[in-house]
Amino acid sequence: QTYIAILDNAAPEGTLTASKLAQRLGVSRSTISRRKQREDFMQWSQSKDPDGLAWMYQDGLFLPQMTEETS
Repeated sequence: QTYIAILDNAAPEGTLTASKLAQRLGVSRSTISRRKQREDFMQWSQSKDPDGLAWMYQDGLFLPQMTEETS
């Protein structure tokens, strides 16, 4: 349910830009830029996300990831 709502508010392909993700997670865009390539990015983003979604960086955009907790 939450996952679908996120996709509805995201870009047409179901993604967010760094700026939009930063706004959602309550951090600066530079924090997103710094952390996006780290191995723990999904866990870190999930801990910051208001709905507990994990995010993945791919091809210059951020995609919400389905986890057992969000499905």
